[in-house]
Amino acid sequence: MTVLEMKTETKVKKIDYDEFIEQVKHNKFKVDEVDYDEILSEMRRAKRDYSNIKSKADKFNVVTVFSLFNELCAIHKEIIDIHTYISQYMLLVEDAIEDSYYIQSLEDEEIEVYRTIMKLRAYSAYVSNLAELSFSLLCKKIYKDEYDVIANDNKADRILGVDIVLLHKYEDVAHYVHNTKYTKFSLEKLKKKNGKEMTVIDSRIKTDIFNSEKRRQYIKQFNNHTEAFYNLEDSSEVVNNVYLFTETYVRKLIEGKKVKCDKRQYEELEYLEISSYQERNYISKNGTVNKKSWYE
Repeated sequence: MTVLEMKTETKVKKIDYDEFIEQVKHNKFKVDEVDYDEILSEMRRAKRDYSNIKSKADKFNVVTVFSLFNELCAIHKEIIDIHTYISQYMLLVEDAIEDSYYIQSLEDEEIEVYRTIMKLRAYSAYVSNLAELSFSLLCKKIYKDEYDVIANDNKADRILGVDIVLLHKYEDVAHYVHNTKYTKFSLEKLKKKNGKEMTVIDSRIKTDIFNSEKRRQYIKQFNNHTEAFYNLEDSSEVVNNVYLFTETYVRKLIEGKKVKCDKRQYEELEYLEISSYQERNYISKNGTVNKKSWYE
């Protein structure tokens, strides 16, 4: 039985920004204990020696890891450290590798390329999750009287394609925030998500014999969204290998934004759910399916 199969209450002690910063300073998350340079070296060797396999591994997705950070935090009732995250992440990767007929047909050295790529993703995902947490908690501290800050929202993530949403308490103003790293790969990934279609259930649609599930296509639109890059020189400070957004940078993004969004995108989520058709597509491609969870 994996830790994700254990029954547990999903109630976690809420944490504020100052407490989070103290935990970072005391190295609670142990990011510096994982050798990122070594993982990168393994990836470069894989690219050099098995370039064709590496290209295929880059497209390999394991859907059960999508919400893993939130799920583990809920189970442990605290923000987990990087060792806990990577360990469980790689167990789920092994399950997906074993379920893949194609990967099982490869040589052992070629299968190892998949593990290398996924370990690099695990490290990057953990670091990104902590950066996202620093952004949302800082916004709650700065804008507690002005904005509702929404993070770890499964529908906002899966349907809208955003990490954090700030909704003004008194005006029809919203900030849809994409927390990411400023690299060519991350920028391309974000670009591909914009305009991407997915199947949703829309409760406003009347059912008929051709559409009993009320399905329709939803197109992600990132116009006037906010991009928060956690690895820029002026965007964050790094403490124990954790990226912490600076207040100056966050205020520049939120208060300095000239063209703002309204709340319609987020408010529409009230009527939308992810279609089982969409989930079946994920299962057919990966042999796994995502789970909902939250940690804060």
